[in-house]
Parts: sequence; structure tokens; C-alpha cells
Amino acid sequence: MRARDVSAVGVVGAGLMGHALALEFARAGYEVWLNDESKSQLDSAPERIRKAVSVLAEVGLAETDDAGPILERITRTSDLRVLAEASNFVVEAVAEDLAVKHEVFSDLDRYCADDVILASNTSAISPTAIGNATRRPDRVVVTHYFNPPYLLPAVEVVPGRQTSPETVRTTVEICRSIGKTPAVLETEIAGFVVNRLQFALYREALSLVEEGIVKPEDLDNLVVSSIGNRLGVYGPFRIADLAGLDVYEAICHNVFPLLSNADAPADGLRRLVASGRLGAKSGRGVFDWPPEAAAEVTGALARHAAAMLGGRTSV
Repeated sequence: MRARDVSAVGVVGAGLMGHALALEFARAGYEVWLNDESKSQLDSAPERIRKAVSVLAEVGLAETDDAGPILERITRTSDLRVLAEASNFVVEAVAEDLAVKHEVFSDLDRYCADDVILASNTSAISPTAIGNATRRPDRVVVTHYFNPPYLLPAVEVVPGRQTSPETVRTTVEICRSIGKTPAVLETEIAGFVVNRLQFALYREALSLVEEGIVKPEDLDNLVVSSIGNRLGVYGPFRIADLAGLDVYEAICHNVFPLLSNADAPADGLRRLVASGRLGAKSGRGVFDWPPEAAAEVTGALARHAAAMLGGRTSV
């Protein structure tokens, strides 16, 4: 399967990532089949897509009336076989559970044409492990998008041990066709690249708060107003080059031995989860999250994305 042969994309899972991926593919002109076992997820997907388009329109990355043409390109179905038989390329976005993914990929393998690529939006699970549920491990690959994908252009393309170079090339081309910036990992590794970096920062942040060195709100403000700004322009290696590698080497000697090497979640995090304080989705986590607060954060990210991307309004 070549990228130019792909006209219909299947998205399995209509939740947080799935409905947004359906939006991205439909926005780029693909016919999209969106599947979920949950009727409520399927029923609510159009409204969630409209809200996402509204966010994009507010910052000049779309037009308000784009929602209509986008939704016309999306067909919802609870029948996975219908999706599989209609799609040239499939992206799975179901629960982060290998057993669940195995069931989905086994069914897709049975129903899809032999040349269809099966991609997973997993954020940590091995593509080799996922591909083991199929007879086509050479056509199984991870495409790790970031939430929300309509604002964040990066995609980690992660091949498994048996993923073919052609599958990787086609997947990269498809990602680029929807305006993404794909990066191909040379080999699979738990957590891939971005989550390893993100959770290294999160582990140290948890440690600093647990030790009473800084309050969570002050830590967040420090990150946003310092390295957050720099990382929005340059990555870690360019930042180090600009500062001077001799300086960085000296800092490494002084700081590396003192960084957290915890191999389990901090006590404070475990207590929050045990008490039901799960963050924005439960209304309270480290911070309180009234409904308008989460919308404000999404709006701020949209404005930042608009400034970085310079606007993109085509449907």
C-alpha cells in the first residue's frame, strides 16, 4: 500500500484521541470511518469535533463553517468489520491495554485487505507486541500522536521488529499529508521518546514538590516562563549547543548525581489517585479544575499553536 492509494482512513475508538484523529484526517480530505463499541462515544463525537473546530477557528487555524464539510467526510459505525472493509489505512485509538489492542488488531487483521497498514496510537506499548496479534506484523506500526492532535503536529512513528521499510515510508507520507511532523524512531523502546522525556521531567517535579522545595503552582510557573519558552523554539540539544557544551558538562557533573531515580510513583501522587483526585476529568487533581479552567488551557494552547504554525485554514 502506497500513500497515494489511501483515500479512506479508519479510526478505531472515538474517545479523547479518536474523535480528534478523525477530525484531522477528514480535514485533510480523507473519507473517515469512525468506530467505537460505545454508542455514547459515537453519538457525542460530532459535537466534540464541532467544539474542536471552534477552538481552531478562534485562533485562525480554521473557519467556523469548516465543521460541516469535515463531518460530512466522517461515517460513524459500531461495526468494526464495516470500517475495516471500507478503509485503506487504519489507526487504533482504544484503551491503553495490550489485551484490548490484541483483540482489535486480530479482528482488523481478519477483516482488512491484506495490504492495509494497521497503526496504533499507543503512547507506550511495543508495536512488536501489538503486531503479534496479526498475520501481518510487517504492516503494523505505531503512530503516537499528541493530545490534542489538531494543535500538536508531532507524531512518533515507531516500527516493530518486523515492520517493513515500506510500511514506515507510507505511514510517514500519510502523516505529512495531514500536516503532521513525523519523526521515525530507529528502534522501539518503552515509552518511546517524548513520554520518556516528559516523565523524566515529571519524576523530578514530583520529587522537588515531595521534598518541600517548591509548591506545584510555582514549579509550573517556573517551567512555563523559562525552559517551556525555549523548548517551544529549540530542542534540548540545540539549547545545550547555544549555552556551550563545556557549561553543560560541568552542570551534569554537579546535578546528575542529585536527580531523582525513583522507580515508583511518588507517595503524593498515589494519595491523589486513591482519593479520586484524578485531575481535570474529575474536577480536581493537584489543582481544582472547574469546567471553564480546562477550556482556558485548551484555548491558551490553541493561541500558542497559532503563533507557531502561522495559521492553516484549508479543509
